[in-house]
Amino acid sequence: MTYETTTQPHLHADLGPARIIYILFGLGFFLPLLTVAGVIYAYMSRGKSSVLDSHIRFQLRTFWVGLVMVIVGGVLAIFLVGYLVLLIWFLWTVIRIISGFLIAGKGQSVQTPGSFGFTA
Repeated sequence: MTYETTTQPHLHADLGPARIIYILFGLGFFLPLLTVAGVIYAYMSRGKSSVLDSHIRFQLRTFWVGLVMVIVGGVLAIFLVGYLVLLIWFLWTVIRIISGFLIAGKGQSVQTPGSFGFTA
């Protein structure tokens, strides 16, 4: 009698913290303090697994680049072009949060966590 087992090595990582951080970032559009909580939690969750670390790096890059975009957009809002920067920031952030959350749901790592693009 033989038993077949299917193993999926990428599913062994606990990506609960990554999912929680994505949710906090998403809710941060309504309550910005939740984004700060997500960043703190991200820094505290590093080093547990390489798969989780890829998500953490992706999330932290999303936060820090997004913060710069919001500051630049806020300053440039005086000249109206800042509203375009803020719109781009909003869309870029939403797409990164959703795509990262979906990849975490599959138990996979972010392939290019250091990029400015979206996940693959």
